[in-house]
Amino acid sequence: MSRDPFAEGASEYGLVLAFRKLWESLELDFIVENLLGHHSYTSDVKEAIFAMVLGRVLDPKSKLATFDWLDGLYESHCRTLKLQHLYRSLDFF
Repeated sequence: MSRDPFAEGASEYGLVLAFRKLWESLELDFIVENLLGHHSYTSDVKEAIFAMVLGRVLDPKSKLATFDWLDGLYESHCRTLKLQHLYRSLDFF
């Protein structure tokens, strides 16, 4: 009788936290925020861009698949994003 050692429904957080730290140490959050200063977006474009770059680095897929993938992350900022936020932030990005 073998048991599967993987926990179903577990959120991925280690790589996400490491990437968040790298993102902040490179000051990419400030760069994006400064570039956004002249625009009046109502959604969180900065977090949508972070989520898309994170998805591209860790699990490159389409925007729709990236959105579905975000649901499995332990990242509270990404949980508030909607698919339309990813697509709308592409206009800025």
